[in-house]
Amino acid sequence: MSAPRRGVAAVVGLAVLDVLGVLLVAVLIGLGVARIWLAWWTPPPGGVQQGTWLFEDYAAIGDVFDGVGTYVLLGLGGGAVLGLVAALLARRSPILTLVAVAAGAVLAGEVCRRSGLALSPPNPRLFAGALPDGTDLPDTLRLPFGSPVIAWPVGALAGLAAVYLLRPFTRADRDRLERERQEWQQGAAQQFARTAQAWPPPPLPPTPGS
Repeated sequence: MSAPRRGVAAVVGLAVLDVLGVLLVAVLIGLGVARIWLAWWTPPPGGVQQGTWLFEDYAAIGDVFDGVGTYVLLGLGGGAVLGLVAALLARRSPILTLVAVAAGAVLAGEVCRRSGLALSPPNPRLFAGALPDGTDLPDTLRLPFGSPVIAWPVGALAGLAAVYLLRPFTRADRDRLERERQEWQQGAAQQFARTAQAWPPPPLPPTPGS
């Protein structure tokens, strides 16, 4: 393998490692925020009456939305942390980092959602009929997949933009980007030359009178 091709392969390999690193950090942040979410959230109280689970009072019905609000608030913060970490670790390609952060934020939000729902109290409506009246049971955590998950990408892109706007663009960054640009150009030129040799142009048609 020629030196330019080795250089291109190295750049691609490092970029892939950056993306995988961002996704791994996203999963870890999602798991950690899920724990905070459950610790912060208070299950709505309720109890069993005539084989049916009912909220304790009207205030408990309003507590159902606390889980969604807490998730959105923590999602903005967790996404911002993901954007900050990704901007500091994955510095080879800003565009690739942006794509990785957007995908990682959605992944972190879904990991947090699924982990929180799995660790929350079970749905009391499923077994209320087998329990005696007056049994106190808290409600389960409910959060459908959809708009609340958007909080994660919003926070992540905000954190990423903050680092890009506040961090100075150093000479080392310019030299690195210029070196990567030259390696890509050399690799593309070699690939074009090999393609031209493999597919030579068709012969010209004979001219009149020849």
